[in-house]
Amino acid sequence: DAAVRTLARIPRDERPAAQARQVVETLVAHAEATPAAQRTSDTFLEAMHLADELLAALPTDDARTYRQRLREVVVRVVLINTVEEEMRYDTPYFAVEAGRPVQLVLRNEDLMPHNLVITAVGKFRDVVQQSQGLPPTIDRQGRQYVPATGDVLQATRMVPARGQDVLTFTAPQEPGEYPYVCTFPNHWMRMYGVMVVVPDLDAWRANPTVPADPLGNTRALVQNWKLDDFRDDLAAATGNLPADLGPRLFKEATCLQCHKLRGEGGAVGPELTDVLQRNKGDLQAVLRELLEPSHKVDPKYALYNVLTADGKVISGIVTQQNAQSVTLISNPENPQPQTIARDEIDEMVKSSTSLMPKGLLDRFTRDEILVLLRYITSAPATSAPATSN
Repeated sequence: DAAVRTLARIPRDERPAAQARQVVETLVAHAEATPAAQRTSDTFLEAMHLADELLAALPTDDARTYRQRLREVVVRVVLINTVEEEMRYDTPYFAVEAGRPVQLVLRNEDLMPHNLVITAVGKFRDVVQQSQGLPPTIDRQGRQYVPATGDVLQATRMVPARGQDVLTFTAPQEPGEYPYVCTFPNHWMRMYGVMVVVPDLDAWRANPTVPADPLGNTRALVQNWKLDDFRDDLAAATGNLPADLGPRLFKEATCLQCHKLRGEGGAVGPELTDVLQRNKGDLQAVLRELLEPSHKVDPKYALYNVLTADGKVISGIVTQQNAQSVTLISNPENPQPQTIARDEIDEMVKSSTSLMPKGLLDRFTRDEILVLLRYITSAPATSAPATSN
């Protein structure tokens, strides 16, 4: 088990192909020797997920032989983790074979609750739109924020921090690109991926193709930006801007979804119009808010995670609380205050992390980030400055 966990931590593109066959042979033999009653344990699922990943390093015919042996004893396992504070899955896409059984394990490494909903081909936006106005009630299958529509093919329950849920299902018969998404309010804009259904999994892995982004995002990772990367460049954020570039970047970076600037935008996070004045003209402090959102979190926008006695997972901003009850807004798309009696709360935890995910600008270039900073900090001041983030 320790060896499996260690090998799984090695990035996929750094695993030595020469040793892959030996590890696969060991793991397949381990699966064949494991009693059926023990094939659902976390450690066994981790081992089978590693075996499945390593099969991609083998020649197609060899991979097919090992996969056939695995099919006789286990269901194919796909393990997806959430990334702490970044509001994303660690797996942007995975492939399954049409009509074959799959076991998908969602592990939540984040402090916020997340789920995973698989939609029909081309129905990503429809499912998201229907889910965002839903209250946090639990349906008959124990799920939250999952719309009752045939466009939802599979869905986990809402997984709390450090928890997991398992989906066991048969992949669709029709090959295609099936999006998956977290339907917790406002998570969909960053937290999604694609399940690729193919006729022959081993043949696809021999010549894989990256699926289209469900939102049409073509940006690749540029760099995991840190504040030190910009210490000598902040003067570049004070020049003139093309008229349309700042607003476009503000929207592409999803800032517009949660923050109001120049009278437009959401109200999930603080108003940004006076952000430079609130930081006393310090551009570096403003940039730090963009790159390190959890560095300083205004208590007004602190995230609370609530687990109720009947199993509901509710996460939101507290607007009022006393000895008898807690009132919070859990869905910015449907900002109706929800009051929960204290005796109905099993656990309530205040998060030290921001609602804004880190890594939000890692797909933007240095110049684009400086342009965005200039656009945000050049907004005309209002007469009543908003609360700092």
